[in-house]
Amino acid sequence: MSVRRGAKNFPMTSPRIEREIGGRIQQVRGWKVDLDHAELTVRVELLKDEAFYHFDRDKGPGGLPSGVSGKVVALMSGGIDSPVAALRLMKRGCSVVLVHFHSYPFLSRASQEKVRELAGVLTRYQMRTTLHLVPFGELQRQVVVAVPPPLRVVIYRRLMLRIAERIARDGRARALVTGESIGQVASQTLDNMTVIAAATSMPILR
Repeated sequence: MSVRRGAKNFPMTSPRIEREIGGRIQQVRGWKVDLDHAELTVRVELLKDEAFYHFDRDKGPGGLPSGVSGKVVALMSGGIDSPVAALRLMKRGCSVVLVHFHSYPFLSRASQEKVRELAGVLTRYQMRTTLHLVPFGELQRQVVVAVPPPLRVVIYRRLMLRIAERIARDGRARALVTGESIGQVASQTLDNMTVIAAATSMPILR
């Protein structure tokens, strides 16, 4: 037996309740009591006006309940870092909206399909997920024409943050989320990340 009292003003202590219920089960079923290597544990949850019992416990993802910490917008690249960042925010109670920038029709739909799959996996950890697929190919083409190669990635990221900020503000989200970390890739230097972050006035959670 394992008893938890949600209402601490219940007149009996948890150990006493365990003995009382366990004794009655033993009388009816004739089961042997083994406190060290039990084959079955009966778990009882006592609330103010009702009680629940169950036998098995399935481990959840942990963290805070979905949505209690507000809404954020996560930029999803299709790699591993951004979905991990989104998951960590979900586990801290944030409702996470996903935004993916794709280059279709200049490139295939492969990145979109991958992000859809990732969104499906992440939806196991929150009530529902909204995924925005933003066509970015034409902007990339204009950047290639106007910006020297060493600066292009920084400009891409600044444009992405501006678009994501617009989506966030329209959806009343409070922050942006990225999978960036210092030195993870060549473009993620502290100087570059500082310049990129200056494109938005919203907090960026990494």
